[in-house]
Amino acid sequence: MWEIIRYQLSHLGDFSGRDVRRTFWVYLLFLVIVQILIGIVISAPMMGNIIGSVTQGVQSGMSEAEIQAATYASLSNSLEPMAVYSMVLRLVTAALLLASFVRRLHDAGFSGWLALIPVGTLLYSQIIGYLSLDHMQAMMDEAIASGNPQFVVAISSETAASGLIRWAGVLFVLIFGIMKSQPGPNRYGEEPARP
Repeated sequence: MWEIIRYQLSHLGDFSGRDVRRTFWVYLLFLVIVQILIGIVISAPMMGNIIGSVTQGVQSGMSEAEIQAATYASLSNSLEPMAVYSMVLRLVTAALLLASFVRRLHDAGFSGWLALIPVGTLLYSQIIGYLSLDHMQAMMDEAIASGNPQFVVAISSETAASGLIRWAGVLFVLIFGIMKSQPGPNRYGEEPARP
C-alpha cells in the first residue's frame, strides 16, 4: 500500500501512461483519509469556540434563547473561515488526484481530457460557493438578529445546486475509476503491472 502511495506522490505531474484500478483506489482512499484528518484538525478550534460559548453561557446563567443566540453568533463568525478552508482542501486534494485519474482514464482506454469534466464541476462549485459566502453570512446574521434559526434550511437550499454539480463530478470519477482496464497495450502505453 505504501509503495502505491509513494508511487502516486512521485508521479503528481505525470499525465502519461496507465494506472490500474487498485493503484488509483488505494491512492484515492489515502487522499480521502488525509482530507478528513486535516478537516478535523482545521475545524476543531472553531468547534471549540462554539462549544466554549455554549459552556460559558450555561455557567453564567444565560437563558436558552441567549445561549442559542451566542451559539449562532459564534457559528456566524466561523462560517467564512470554515468555508474557505474546505474549498482550499478540496482543490488541493483534486490537484493531487488529477494525474492519477488521467492515468486511470488511459488504462480504461479513454482520453485524459475527460478529467476536465470533474475538474470543471469542482471549480464551478467552488467559485459559486465562494461568491455566495457574503450572501450566506448576511442570511445567517439576519436569522440571528430575528431569532429565527431557519437560516440552515435557507443556506442549504441556496447551496444545493452547486453541491449537486460538485457531486456530479465525484460521480464521474467513481464511474470511470471502476471501469475495467483494457487488456494488453493500448494507445496510452503498455498494460501496467498489477501491484
